[in-house]
Amino acid sequence: MAGLERIILWILALILSALGMARFFMPDEEVGPAFLPAQTETIAPQQTGALPERVPGTSLQIQALMQYEGPYWEDGTGEHVSNVAALMLYNPSGNGISYGQVFLTLRGQEYVFEFTYLPAGGRLLVPEKNRLPYVRGKVTDCRCGQLVTGEFGVENAGFNLTKNGMSGIVLENQTDRDLENVQLYYKLYLGDEGVYVGGTTYQMSVGSLPAGGKQEITPSHFVWDYSAVVDIQTGEQ
Repeated sequence: MAGLERIILWILALILSALGMARFFMPDEEVGPAFLPAQTETIAPQQTGALPERVPGTSLQIQALMQYEGPYWEDGTGEHVSNVAALMLYNPSGNGISYGQVFLTLRGQEYVFEFTYLPAGGRLLVPEKNRLPYVRGKVTDCRCGQLVTGEFGVENAGFNLTKNGMSGIVLENQTDRDLENVQLYYKLYLGDEGVYVGGTTYQMSVGSLPAGGKQEITPSHFVWDYSAVVDIQTGEQ
């Protein structure tokens, strides 16, 4: 996991320099942009047996519990925190997870990990919702509070995305219909490590796009190679 730490620290200045106002998706509320973790220690199920390897009743796998230090964006404050727990999750199923909650009980304290948009086959590093500290110890309970699955993505949305500079996207409507209320959803993504970062998902309203039309957009917080579009929705859905 050392490579993940090096990459995240390297892109921290790059991402923060591009920060602007943005919306991101959480159920029934807006909170803040995704966090940028600095991993210092991990607990892995296969190493210690302190964690379950799977969230009971789901196919969602737990790969590690780790320590986070850095700006905390999950609640929109950006305050510097240290020793906050973060969970590495893996979705091995063929369906994406649009919203999920995982609860761990560790040393008598309940830890809450809430996230949106984890694609099928994706890994996600998500911080503890209430900034609870990372501690070593045996997990005495693990459960899924809520899990909303379904198909989402860019492949079947009728759009083509091409790169325009470091952060720009050329969005093309490849359908024969005029599309209204086009919404773009994207997350911080470390391609070399194959890891999505942060429980939150950014949202950009594109507006209308005629059949066969193209539009150049520059989403806030988006940097090619370190971000990924996870879904496009339209007013027809």
